[in-house]
Amino acid sequence: AALADLIAATVASGKPARRIEAAPYLMAIRTEVNDELGELSRGIEAAIHSLSQTGKLVTLTWNSAEHHVCRQTLRQLAHPCTCPPALPCVCHKKPLIRVLTHKSLYPSAEEVEANPASRSVRLTAAEKLGTDE
Repeated sequence: AALADLIAATVASGKPARRIEAAPYLMAIRTEVNDELGELSRGIEAAIHSLSQTGKLVTLTWNSAEHHVCRQTLRQLAHPCTCPPALPCVCHKKPLIRVLTHKSLYPSAEEVEANPASRSVRLTAAEKLGTDE
């Protein structure tokens, strides 16, 4: 509560301080302290490894930081080669997945009207390739 009051007073800049204005800063601190984005990346990788061959994974992300981590993790699993593009591949790393959504899917206007909380959700899907790991 004291931290929220301090942040709110700092952000208020002359206006009466309200704790609600501290919410994004408190969320950012919580996200960093709990390593939530790192956990998201590790969770996606674990989910892909636990899928059966040709299984599908669908992710829903609610903010741009989550979405960025999700897309980067899926892209790395789909294109794991670390060799320079101009040179032949010598690492021989095989893709684990194929990303099914080249652009994220957003909720329709009807869905947002029926469920306003869905307005910022982005859906991304991937399919595990049937190769041996």
